[in-house]
Amino acid sequence: MERNTVTGEAVEAGSALFTLANLDSLWVELSLPESRLLEVHPGTRVNTTFSGLPGRSFAGTVFWVAPALDEKTRQLKALAEISNESGLLKGGLFGEVRLVNELEAQALAVPADALQVIDGASYVFVALERDLFELRRVESGRRDNGSVVITSGLSAQDKVVSGQGFALKSEILKSRLGASCADH
Repeated sequence: MERNTVTGEAVEAGSALFTLANLDSLWVELSLPESRLLEVHPGTRVNTTFSGLPGRSFAGTVFWVAPALDEKTRQLKALAEISNESGLLKGGLFGEVRLVNELEAQALAVPADALQVIDGASYVFVALERDLFELRRVESGRRDNGSVVITSGLSAQDKVVSGQGFALKSEILKSRLGASCADH
């Protein structure tokens, strides 16, 4: 990683000439708000992204959590080890780390614009045929990077409408409005 001398240079005994490191895995330092205390512990899985490496993510695992919050920042420090077998990661990079809990690891994620809220409940439109859609009640979880985790109500085979979900929601609401006017 570092070379502190050149050929022919006189050095003193005990001087560090080189710094060697195995960069197949790196440590990532996390700073977490105290609201996330219950979510992080040794063994928690993480997914790390870096702005300098768009479209790539690096999986890892938390191996150490500080015993106390930092007094100045009120943040909890933790360390995770991530794989760097590709050699793309460099020391000193800044990135974003997402904690992956077990429920989310088994759940599906949909684009945020696919989720529709009607009367306080979460729904998505599932395409049954080319022009036939089903309004499906779902349970949603954490929002992250333009997507929403769906914890129940959806399977991996379902084709979810994204982008035009609001137009379909408007049609549903229009039909409800028309129905209530006809009843009176």
